[in-house]
Amino acid sequence: MNNIHDTFKKHRGSKAVALIHDLNMKIRGWANYHKHVVSAKTFSYSRFKSIKKYQ
Repeated sequence: MNNIHDTFKKHRGSKAVALIHDLNMKIRGWANYHKHVVSAKTFSYSRFKSIKKYQ
């Protein structure tokens, strides 16, 4: 969150397009970094539900 706050500070007075571009890069990087954790939790939950259903 500090990084996002610094990005807003850096872009004071600049065009919104530049701010959005920088924020998109940061958010995409964050999402790519965390996507494996989220998918692992999702598959684990679905595996648990399917096993429980057939027992």
